[in-house]
Amino acid sequence: MLQRKHILKFSCVGSDCIDHCCGEWTVKLNAEDVNLLQKNLSQQEQQQVVTSFGSFHKITQTEGKCAAQCKSGLCTIQQRFGHAALPSVCASFPRFYGKTTVQSEMGGFLSCPEIARISLMQPDGNQLESNDSYGRAVLDIDISQKEGIYYSRFHQIRDIVTNLLSNKEKSLAVVLYAVGEFSKRSPAFFNRNAVEDKIPILIQDMETSFLQSPVLREDDRSLVWDAVFAEANRFAAQKLPYAKPAKLLRDALRSFDNADAFLSTEKILWKQNQHEMEEIWRRFFIHDWNVRWYVHSADLVMHWERTLFKWAINRIMVASNEKQWKSSVVQSVYSTERLVEHTVWQRQFARAFWPLRLPIGRLFLAFHPRSLN
Repeated sequence: MLQRKHILKFSCVGSDCIDHCCGEWTVKLNAEDVNLLQKNLSQQEQQQVVTSFGSFHKITQTEGKCAAQCKSGLCTIQQRFGHAALPSVCASFPRFYGKTTVQSEMGGFLSCPEIARISLMQPDGNQLESNDSYGRAVLDIDISQKEGIYYSRFHQIRDIVTNLLSNKEKSLAVVLYAVGEFSKRSPAFFNRNAVEDKIPILIQDMETSFLQSPVLREDDRSLVWDAVFAEANRFAAQKLPYAKPAKLLRDALRSFDNADAFLSTEKILWKQNQHEMEEIWRRFFIHDWNVRWYVHSADLVMHWERTLFKWAINRIMVASNEKQWKSSVVQSVYSTERLVEHTVWQRQFARAFWPLRLPIGRLFLAFHPRSLN
């Protein structure tokens, strides 16, 4: 088992957590979970903690809190009976566990504030190390038996993009453009249904991009960010789960009248802190790429649209707290992860970009905070 350092270093901070995973989550229970609860809880306690959920069961939520949660935010089941008594989802989070044809890997989800802190603020957070102790981690994805180019080339594709994101000789803007050029043919040639190996074409597109001098077009930037703000405001107007992340999103959007106001603020912020911000956001991209595997999406463009949209929302939140931007990064990242990855928003966000019909490389470049010139 290979594990990312951010999960090896992870330890739940308990009552000191800024937003417990025990609240506002839909925790489905399997048969083993139900048996564990029946073994440890009285019948009255079971009725309070377990709710029927169609043909399944789930943990009861009352006003956004788990029925087994105490006032300090900790789990009364774990306090009384130990970690082994927890339902599998509770025992596993924030661990990500996946299997490929080559190896098994574990990392952590950024929706946990402590994982976000370790991964984004420590330079070695995404390095892999061998460790066979993985507790009760629930298998998130298994592509070890999958057939087809999209799955068999997983490690090759992941290494190419990871190396791109890690290349400090290239600015983040150039890297994003290259990732876009690498991904642009994926919907046609490298997707779940692909039967021919067209990866050399993708690599050629990427290599060609480094010979060009891409220029950020202001009209591209305006189109992209107007679309981001329109989608973000549409989503924020709905009834949202996760009270703290939802409030952070709404407060951030209220800080800016429009996309231009945000971009003006971020331009100053980026100019003052470019090196540090690039370091943090590179770690964000590398973490997301290695935990939210691209095989969850039908093609690479679909994967990266979601990643770039999450990045955009993070940046809006961070810029709204510009004087303490660094301290707000972790809060913004875990909040965006919960709002995008743990709600139906992950199936809705693409509507913001589809009507733009921008070439993929230009779309990716338009997300970058500063012009290349």
